Amino acid sequence: MEKQITEKQCRTCKETKTISEFYHRKDSEDGLRNECKSCTKIKMGVYYQKEEVKLHIKEYQTSEKYKTYREEYNATDHSKILQKINRQKPHRKEYNKKYRNSANGKSVLKKAHAKYCINNPEKRKAKAVIQEEIRLGRLSKANTFPCVKCGQKATEYHHCFGYEPKNWLKVIPLCRQCHINSHKLSK
Repeated sequence: MEKQITEKQCRTCKETKTISEFYHRKDSEDGLRNECKSCTKIKMGVYYQKEEVKLHIKEYQTSEKYKTYREEYNATDHSKILQKINRQKPHRKEYNKKYRNSANGKSVLKKAHAKYCINNPEKRKAKAVIQEEIRLGRLSKANTFPCVKCGQKATEYHHCFGYEPKNWLKVIPLCRQCHINSHKLSK
């Protein structure tokens, strides 16, 4: 029986580290790279700063082959699952929060909102009607009701019959997650 290794010496920094500090490499004897993760990151950082490498990457990313590949990959369920997982990581949430509060983030969000308003005038009108009904007291705020799907406290109304003027007041109270899920199901 072979003895399982738990530590390995880095070829670059000469430190002995646990095997979790090394990236995997299929074609090596022990299945690990010779450099530890921190040395590999430094090495790759230097590599990607070279002008010829930057130029090569830019050429590839503007090619039709790459654009076709990205479109196909982004349409897969695997891509969507990974995007959702990455958005939920605490450091990504913190980064996104900082970005949204930065000047550049605010301008990007403002442009995205303006584009949404132009592309979805019927949704904006339906939402405005609901807000006006709440303001006039003819409709209670959504947070005074439980979510009709999960029973938690509702946070918003859902136009379950569409956005035509005849259906503007036909809404149900939902929590944020159920509202998101209901729109995903309708696509």
